[in-house]
Amino acid sequence: MVWQLDNPEHLVYSRNPLVATIVEIKYHPILKIGSGKGVAEFQDCIRTSFPQYAEVATQVVNLINNVPGQNAVEMREEKQYRFIKEGGATALTLGDSNVILENRKHHSHEDTLRDMELVVKALLEVYKPVKPTRLGTRYINKVSRSAIASELNETVQWEDLVCDDFLRIPCHIAETDGAAFAMEMNSQMLQGGAMTLRYGMKLDNNQARSEFRFDIDRYMEGDYNVEDTCSLLDIFTKDIYALFSKMAGPALIRWMEPTQK
Repeated sequence: MVWQLDNPEHLVYSRNPLVATIVEIKYHPILKIGSGKGVAEFQDCIRTSFPQYAEVATQVVNLINNVPGQNAVEMREEKQYRFIKEGGATALTLGDSNVILENRKHHSHEDTLRDMELVVKALLEVYKPVKPTRLGTRYINKVSRSAIASELNETVQWEDLVCDDFLRIPCHIAETDGAAFAMEMNSQMLQGGAMTLRYGMKLDNNQARSEFRFDIDRYMEGDYNVEDTCSLLDIFTKDIYALFSKMAGPALIRWMEPTQK
C-alpha cells in the first residue's frame, strides 16, 4: 500500500486545531554534546531566535540486538540542552543523538523551516560531521466540537467538522458522541520514506465530551545528506497538509478562516 494523496492548493489560516508540531533529526551519537562541549558555540549560533536556556536530564531507552533473535534494553541518563523562544511556545532540545524542535502555537510551516535552517546550520558549524539516522515531522491536531460551535456561534455536527471516512465506527455499532475509538495507518510514500496516521475520538477527563485527534507522522529512516533537511521537510509538510485536507470538513475550514495562499 502507498498513500494516495492529491496536491491541494496550500492556504494559510488565521487559526488551526494544532496542539503541537514536532520536528526531529536523529543522528549517530556525538558524545561531546553530552559532556557539554560545543554547547556554548551552538547557543551563539541560535541565541537571537532562542534566547532562553535550560539544562535537563532525561532517561533514554535503547533497544540493543547484538545477538540475532535476542533483544536487550539499555537505559542511560542523558543531559539535554533546551533553547526556548520568547513566550515559551517554541523550544529546541539538543541531545547527543538527536535534536528536536517543538512548537505549541504553530502558525506557518515556513516559520518551522526557517527555524530548522538555523538549527542545521548551527549543527554543522559546531559538530560537523553529522550523520543522520532518521528525519521526521509530526503534526498533532485536536478538534473540539463544543469549542468550535461556541466560536462560530452555531450548531455543528461532527460530520460538518470531519469528513465521514474518518468518523466511521465498524458496523455502526455505536454513536459518535460519547464513543472513543482509535485507528492507525502506516504506509510508504512515493517520494520516499513513510507516513503514519493515528486518529480517532477521545473522551475528555469527565468522560462527557468527545474530541477528535488527528496525529500525522511523516518521516524517513536511514542516512541522508543533513544539508537537505529543509528541502525534505518542505516535502513532508506538503504531504501532511494533503492528508489533513482529506479530513477537514467545511465547518472546520470555515472556523480556521483561510487568509491567503
